Amino acid sequence: MRFDKLITKMILEEWSIRKIRNILLDSQKSEFVGITIPEAMSVLETEDLLARLKTLKIQSHYMVINMI
Repeated sequence: MRFDKLITKMILEEWSIRKIRNILLDSQKSEFVGITIPEAMSVLETEDLLARLKTLKIQSHYMVINMI
């Protein structure tokens, strides 16, 4: 791939990532809902994920537990 095409591709990828990030950070447009099964490890991993999302300022107020 030519250098100029590579730079163009990288710029477009960066734009896409920023757009997705802005949507995830906008609580009016998105909210993450954790979905898990009722097993200790799965619930703990989902709780860890939700805690990490909180540090990233991605809205998440709900957890769904399937197969109850």
